[in-house]
Amino acid sequence: MIGASGCAILIGALAGCGAPAPTLSSGEAIDEYAPLLDEVESVLDEAYPEISWTRDGEQRVQGGGDGEPCVVVFPTLESPTSLWGAAGGWDAVAEVLDPVLSERGFPPLAEDELQGGWTGVSAVGDDGADIRMWDKSSTTIALRVDVTDEGCAAP
Repeated sequence: MIGASGCAILIGALAGCGAPAPTLSSGEAIDEYAPLLDEVESVLDEAYPEISWTRDGEQRVQGGGDGEPCVVVFPTLESPTSLWGAAGGWDAVAEVLDPVLSERGFPPLAEDELQGGWTGVSAVGDDGADIRMWDKSSTTIALRVDVTDEGCAAP
């Protein structure tokens, strides 16, 4: 399983490239997207009851660094079990999650090219919301939203 520091490194490496301009304040992003993690977990629990999820980390607003916008980072969902393996691939996961994500304006999940034996999918919404899942015998789901805040302080 990836620890919190490993998640931060992987999230940082995966996010921010070519992201759309943020449209929400941190308060709006929290109101809009905090319930999404619960919805994702609920849908996955129903589809794959053999997989258990825990939350790692704290919800926070942080600086994007090097001229990047502030970002709301939500706790990650983590499982010691492979979602990719249990589902038989990302296409099956997308069938379960795309309807939930599309309600929030996300495009369909698309496979990411990852290294070191990792596999993953992601979707980036027009408002700067970014959900990513990566798997290598365990699974992590990360959600972050670029926001319009200038000071990068929690609301």
